[in-house]
Amino acid sequence: MKTRWIVAAFVILSLYCAPGCGEEKPPAPGGWSDAAVDDKGVVEAADFAVKAEQKVLEKDKLSLVKIVSARHQVVAGMNYSIEMTVKHNDAEKTATAVVWRQVNKEYKLTSWTWK
Repeated sequence: MKTRWIVAAFVILSLYCAPGCGEEKPPAPGGWSDAAVDDKGVVEAADFAVKAEQKVLEKDKLSLVKIVSARHQVVAGMNYSIEMTVKHNDAEKTATAVVWRQVNKEYKLTSWTWK
């Protein structure tokens, strides 16, 4: 009797958890996925973001200290969401920038948020 219950449980679990069950799914098309902080595209986008924000700040000094984390999203081009440590005048601060690298390889800073 116990054997039948064990076999039945095994069959049910096998049907419920098909091959690949428990494995991570790839990101959905158009969804955000993690990117390496040393990825060439991430570094270029971070440099662009700091230069673009520097223009907004005018006389303040702004420089990139390090990239903390990054994500990217395939769109008509590539979106980068980058959390970074920057030096704003003499103080280190954290900011998150979203940069759109268009298909024609031009960049646009779509948001800059201080944390």
